[in-house]
Amino acid sequence: MAVDQAIPAKGEREAFTHSFRDFKGVYTKSDRSAMIGEHANFFYHLENLIPIGAANVHSVPNLSAVLHDFVADSIYAAQFGQVTTIPYLFSYATNGKVFATNVNSNATSQISSALSGSGSRMSQWMNKYAIFADTNGIYTWDGTTYTKMVGANQPTGGSDVCVCFGRVFVASGRLISYSAANDGTATTDPINNSAWLVANGAGFINMTDPTLSGSITRLWGQNGYLYIFGATCVYAVADVYVPTGSSTPVYTLVPIQSIIGTDQPFSVFPYNRSLMFANRYGGWIIDGVNAARVSEDIDGTWQYLNFAQTISGGQCVVNNILCAAFNLGSGNDPQADNDPLIALWFNGVWWFANFGAVTFITSTIINAVPTLMAFIGNKLYSLFTDKTTSPPGEAVTALWDMGDPLSDKAVGRVGVEIILFNQSGTVSLTVDGLGISQPVNLSSIFLQFINNSNQKITFTGAGGFAINWTVTGTYELVNAATQGLWSKNVGMTLTTQGANMQLCGMFMDYKKADRWSNQ
Repeated sequence: MAVDQAIPAKGEREAFTHSFRDFKGVYTKSDRSAMIGEHANFFYHLENLIPIGAANVHSVPNLSAVLHDFVADSIYAAQFGQVTTIPYLFSYATNGKVFATNVNSNATSQISSALSGSGSRMSQWMNKYAIFADTNGIYTWDGTTYTKMVGANQPTGGSDVCVCFGRVFVASGRLISYSAANDGTATTDPINNSAWLVANGAGFINMTDPTLSGSITRLWGQNGYLYIFGATCVYAVADVYVPTGSSTPVYTLVPIQSIIGTDQPFSVFPYNRSLMFANRYGGWIIDGVNAARVSEDIDGTWQYLNFAQTISGGQCVVNNILCAAFNLGSGNDPQADNDPLIALWFNGVWWFANFGAVTFITSTIINAVPTLMAFIGNKLYSLFTDKTTSPPGEAVTALWDMGDPLSDKAVGRVGVEIILFNQSGTVSLTVDGLGISQPVNLSSIFLQFINNSNQKITFTGAGGFAINWTVTGTYELVNAATQGLWSKNVGMTLTTQGANMQLCGMFMDYKKADRWSNQ
């Protein structure tokens, strides 16, 4: 049976359509023009848009209004903990002040001004105390009273504190002091001097191994391990038990990494049953005693980090998806326009968030949901919590060579398939080539009403402003002809403003032109 075929007119070149719908995460390891094979389905940049799956890149909720303004108190770090029945965010200022913010009500109060103004840490003991470690001393807060521990056997100061195995561990330099295990009696309460007596089971871990270069940078207890971080190593204390007839605990000190560690202490955080951290050469995940790098896909972003601002991190729920997040600060990344970025990761894919000059992030629990708290200047916000608005977004594709890196491509028409869930959002599109970018005039996503004379009917509201009508919750194929962009590699950039939307596809009509040209 004969089949009709479309035959180009004499002298015309065959037209092709490129469809991009099998969305992956962000991939910056290669140049945008070298994203081939499996990486052709990745984005080169994805900002404030989460890549959930094929044909489903979704806008994200905005940041909250200001939760608290610390005014002249410069906050450099914060940690979450619960004292009695109240969840708190404890914030540390460079002038030595400590603030407690009730995350249920956002009520904030200053609880101390006794700290050094740098390097303070906190850990939670049961629901009774927040224990603070600082070079000025070890302090406890019971929700009312802030007290310095001054017993003869108690630590006089430290760089970190961690509650693990029913004990309190305090790091100072290369030495870790630990309290007796709590047995429910007053003598083993860590604020009690007797809890730090060797006769009751207290003791020391002296990190003598040369793989620890310098001092301990972080202590973290999780999944039956006490993790000990240095800038060049990770150890774990495991299998802690007290032999019969003895008060001295026995444990195993397990080396996990002998080269890789972290000098970014607030980048350490739990993610599901894993532990994540970052350093100057990547983001890492520890499962038990196995550490692996997870940031390979965004090596091209990591290369531009300047570390003028330390990396902080936490886990959070975005669009009901649990993500890990690292606040990378501002770098010199030309694709990100030197913007400060938060890198988020789930199911092996990366994407970015940009809420301005965020200086620090950490996790809290709000209504049983892991939530990111962020500081912009000295103001406190929660991220991804305002579901009534969406931040500006950007999706940058690869520059595809369409399987033929030597021929020029003439782009005739481009378009995007979206579902718009609000009426106020707008989208714009550029078609991109090697070193060039060209905006296109997208067809309107607004409904147009026509009378029986084929004339457009315009609706106006109060003040004479035009009213636009939009069909929400349905697919819209928005497209436009280009002005004739030519390049060996071509792609697109989608930007959004205030749009609560789902990106379902990006499409491009093109023709192949001359090969081996100088363009």
